[in-house]
Amino acid sequence: MKKITNKEFKRQEKLEALLAQLCRSSKLQAVSGLIGRCRSQRVAHYLIDDAGSLHNVEEVKELLTHELFIPGGIQDALIMRHMREVVDQLDVLWPRLRRLGLPLCHERAQALVRAAAGLPPDAELTDADVKRALLGALLCPLRQSVGSCFATAPAILVHREAPEKCLEDLIALLTKGELSRTFGGVTFSVPFCPSPGIGDLKRPLQDGALSSPGILEAFVAGGLIEKELNLNEQRDRQRGLVSPLLSKVKTPLELIRTLLLDHFSLSEEAVRMGAKYESQAVQREMVVADGLHLVGSFREALERAKLAFISFADNPLLKAWEFTIASLCDVKTEFSSWNLFSSLGLHPEEKGGIGALIYEHLEERLQEDNEKIEQYQRDYEISFDQVRATELLLGKAAGEAEVRRLRIEHQSRLHHMYTCLDLRDKHQEEAKQWSEFFSFLLDQYSRQFPHFFQEVYDPEMQELRGTEYDDSPAGFRLLYKHGRAHVGSWTFIRDAEEWVQSLIDFFTRTEVEILTACEWESGKRALGLITTGIIHLVRTEDFLRSAFFRLAKAHNVPLKTVSIESLEKLEKKPWAYTSGGNMQTLLKTYFKREGTISEEARSIDSPLDLCTFFLDTLKMLPPRVTDPFEEDPEKRMLAISPTHAFSFLPGKCFQRPGWSTRRFTYTWVRDEIFVPSKSFYEAMSFTSSEQRVLASILNDAFSPSDSILSIEQLSERIPLDPTLVAAFLFEVVPLTPRLLAEKAAHRLGAAVPSFPEIVTRRELIETITQTLFHQSGGTPKEDLYKKVVRELEEMHLSPPAPFIIADTNWHDYFFAFVTNPVTLEFDFWRTDRLGIRGHPMSEWRHFFDGSVQEKWGLYLRPHEYT
Repeated sequence: MKKITNKEFKRQEKLEALLAQLCRSSKLQAVSGLIGRCRSQRVAHYLIDDAGSLHNVEEVKELLTHELFIPGGIQDALIMRHMREVVDQLDVLWPRLRRLGLPLCHERAQALVRAAAGLPPDAELTDADVKRALLGALLCPLRQSVGSCFATAPAILVHREAPEKCLEDLIALLTKGELSRTFGGVTFSVPFCPSPGIGDLKRPLQDGALSSPGILEAFVAGGLIEKELNLNEQRDRQRGLVSPLLSKVKTPLELIRTLLLDHFSLSEEAVRMGAKYESQAVQREMVVADGLHLVGSFREALERAKLAFISFADNPLLKAWEFTIASLCDVKTEFSSWNLFSSLGLHPEEKGGIGALIYEHLEERLQEDNEKIEQYQRDYEISFDQVRATELLLGKAAGEAEVRRLRIEHQSRLHHMYTCLDLRDKHQEEAKQWSEFFSFLLDQYSRQFPHFFQEVYDPEMQELRGTEYDDSPAGFRLLYKHGRAHVGSWTFIRDAEEWVQSLIDFFTRTEVEILTACEWESGKRALGLITTGIIHLVRTEDFLRSAFFRLAKAHNVPLKTVSIESLEKLEKKPWAYTSGGNMQTLLKTYFKREGTISEEARSIDSPLDLCTFFLDTLKMLPPRVTDPFEEDPEKRMLAISPTHAFSFLPGKCFQRPGWSTRRFTYTWVRDEIFVPSKSFYEAMSFTSSEQRVLASILNDAFSPSDSILSIEQLSERIPLDPTLVAAFLFEVVPLTPRLLAEKAAHRLGAAVPSFPEIVTRRELIETITQTLFHQSGGTPKEDLYKKVVRELEEMHLSPPAPFIIADTNWHDYFFAFVTNPVTLEFDFWRTDRLGIRGHPMSEWRHFFDGSVQEKWGLYLRPHEYT
């Protein structure tokens, strides 16, 4: 393999810069996600040659040491640092990685590997491609894309701090198709999640979609745009396809689906009917088969397009691993705790359920036998009396002929008595078997259900999506295994029709297994009738309707009588349900821990109270717990809010003296964090010229005053939502006069040609940073954004740094305590790593007003989950 050069690396980076610019303008996908995906793929290709051997390790380390930024790439330093840490561990990772190759567990795994390695959907895979895909998954930073925080936070921790464990999981998923954990004598297994989620497919479309590079990738993969065209021709074609639909569709998914339906000349009804026929596996005429072939081609093209769009700004293999782990949060050892169990109505008292049908059939048979028992008991008693009477007569018989006659009669009556007794006992035994047969069947079905079904996390379930930063409930879907061990043949159940069909298939297939286990002939004969009855029952609308009502009762959800169509829109379905996601369960299962994970939790009534809680908790921990965080500021401790799991970063707190001071924590936070930044904003004033600069940025949303305004007076004049005003001011103020801006640039060694008369904070940071970037020849050896921001803070041209305390899981953001420039109160925000931009966590405002009783918590002993 030829040696890589910085020039070669930078040539690829120019393409990244173009894609990042288009990505930023489209406002659909995270630029940092794109950069992480691009660079991890590129580095994996540099490190592994076409023969699957490892090369260029030292050269890559050198390149990653040079903080390779693109203009606007605030997160670049974090991305490159993560990649360098992985490359530094290749001596441990490579021996495990080098053994991996083809074949993989199923075709979907191959599709994910192709996408993760940056290959076309139809490319033939090699062993080297598989190794590159796995290494790329380790190199690419993991971020949250859907409401899976309970899995994302632990997954980020494992991915960053224990990449060898992540690699072991990925190898198991690609080779075995499942992830298993055994502890406490029980094995928990979850299948390889076949989906990388929905990414940004349901994000609202804007005009930027005309040039979105992610949408272009989807169009090419789906066959809507010819891959042979050059980039400019493809972009022209993209604009032609998107422009007529921008006002008609709301999301990238709708856009892609609409265009593909038109491309294949299909309707939604045709696709729905095609899926119906396919699921039922009925015999088709040739004309129907042609139609189904077209529907199949549409669905394949749609899946390729979706995967290409998601893979543009995410590593699909890494996301599939994250979502596989998510299934561990709801593992159940007993079938009776399944959502499916509740819907079937297996208890005999549940009207309209399977249990009631079986019980009714067995009750009829039991009643028949009880009647027979009573009949033969009466016959026995009569026969017994007759035998006794004959015996008395025999004792009084006068002649030999009379004795012979009575002896024959006695023998006959005795035989009849014993026959009645035998028949009575036989039916008593039958009745006993009937009374026990229900429990036998329920036990057999309960044993068989886990072999045919499994409830797993489905990242594509987004029926109840909240706001972008308000986690939605986790979606779990029923998986049908078709009685097969190979995970590649398992399928998700997505609607009532598929659910009913899977139940019919289950009861038909398991009849043979139960017949083998049953040693009672009457039970074997009855099983066929019971199976037929169950199949007839599950096909009825009454059974489906009653299944929803049973679920509503099990989940304590009120439900009125509604139509079948409206039932399918409910949150809890027999084949799909939502759950909050239990991180305790996930951690215990993933890390094979039988005891509970240690947690410190309490209710919070203000941002200052939350900050005090975090610092006070750190103060009470012993050095053996806190020392690793002092050594590594990026080391994580898992944490929870009332609705969100995230990573607390104690090392960020250790960079401030608050956690170790003997002063009251509340007092230290107030005096050292809050007051300095509040004073900074209170000292600001805005002339009419400066107000005009701000008004122009906001498209003249407010009229400047002729008077000098304080920041509070300025905020009141801007007719926008206060949270938007706060985010705007946080990013742009203070405003800096040209002479001071030139002085700052000179101190930082940036030869900026010129500045406007008044420079916003963000403009000052970007101008100096990009100037330094170009002066370095595009290969800076330090974190330029950090250098510039810290120098501006020293010069009081930027507010004091926010008190960053946690990683949100979301792209680009950390949790931080900030003085709100509008309210001048201590506030809880999400900001980037340097506090260049941020936004109040207004979505969580109710967590701080006493109206929410759920607690915030810290899992304060990381050795329990590492």
